[in-house]
Amino acid sequence: MRKSWLALLAVLAGVVLVSQPALGCGDKLVLLGRGIRFQRMLATKHPAAILVYLRPESGISAADREYHLDSLLKLAGHKPHAVTNAAEFTKELGAHTYDLVLADYSDAAALEKEMRGSKAKPTLVPVVYNPTEAERVAAEKQYSCLVAPAKKNYEMLTVIDDAMASRGEGTGIRCRKVGA
Repeated sequence: MRKSWLALLAVLAGVVLVSQPALGCGDKLVLLGRGIRFQRMLATKHPAAILVYLRPESGISAADREYHLDSLLKLAGHKPHAVTNAAEFTKELGAHTYDLVLADYSDAAALEKEMRGSKAKPTLVPVVYNPTEAERVAAEKQYSCLVAPAKKNYEMLTVIDDAMASRGEGTGIRCRKVGA
């Protein structure tokens, strides 16, 4: 009887020792349930309160439908709030403090006038959706920070992060030219 217990114990010890794989560098992260979530790689260094002006017939609305800009901004750690008309925009701008305003390039000039009267003085970041080369060049001449949404929205997040970083420095808004 004693020999059978020893044999059983030896078999169990062997199973336990053999079942534990040797883990190499980084293998611990890819085990089920232990991986780094891909979305967290997009986390911003400078979270912003962003007012998004989504006029229904504008390019930014089409970009939002195609690329889900609101969801992407939330995943990155920003706090977006969308409005669809000028009255809502004026009301939100007066009621809350926003760091940035995302709006279609065609609406930018009118919104800038509205924003000058705001106490928070948010930064305008125009969005050009499927622009021609001439439209993009003209927009880049007029604005230092410009977003052109694409399937991989890293450019948009980089521009927003750059705008927030330079806003915090107080040296004027400047953004790196990404993908140009």
